[in-house]
Amino acid sequence: MKFTNGEMHFLNTLSDNKGMPGVFLEPVKADKEFIDSTVESLQKKGIIDEEGQITELGLAPIQAMKFYKNAKEHLVLNDMSLARVDNGFITISRTDKEHDIVIIDSFVLVLLFLDNFQYLRGGKGFLEQDEIKVEKYSDHEFIKNSDYWEEYLMFEKYEEGRKVSNWLYYAYHGKGYVYHKDTQISEQLDPRQMGIRLLEECGVADWNLKKEER
Repeated sequence: MKFTNGEMHFLNTLSDNKGMPGVFLEPVKADKEFIDSTVESLQKKGIIDEEGQITELGLAPIQAMKFYKNAKEHLVLNDMSLARVDNGFITISRTDKEHDIVIIDSFVLVLLFLDNFQYLRGGKGFLEQDEIKVEKYSDHEFIKNSDYWEEYLMFEKYEEGRKVSNWLYYAYHGKGYVYHKDTQISEQLDPRQMGIRLLEECGVADWNLKKEER
């Protein structure tokens, strides 16, 4: 279900008003006009009834936000933020004007990677250890080459609300790399190595590949 920035702020207050790691909401002026217009828009979506009470439909996104905020681990993949719950994820995707709250299982995450990062579908063989290219760049040098990337995936990982990983996966001249922003090291990966690395970081280990084959 999709919500505006203002509606997300309003729903957040209904779900305990805690921060949401990895989710950016633009500040709002919570005056009477904002509250009235937001309540009206949420009523049109069936989230709040005419008496201002949360409807059965409205319980779902509010509960999802609670589960998201209470999760111990959060991920950010480009414009999508994820929280692990049981065997799946609560995802909050951001577009220019809206946030989309969706619950997916782990298999759907695999499909999202394949659908949004073409390099992962390359199916090439493994790189041998002596073939792996490792280079060090400053952030300035690294960004200078960004115009030549065919595609990229920003990856951030939070544990207990604290950022612990900050990587960028990208394809450049038909080859795949991961850039470790903390160490400023760029490491070359073949498609299957990159897929395994991404899934392990997301806590989804089953890519039908053995780790020792990396």
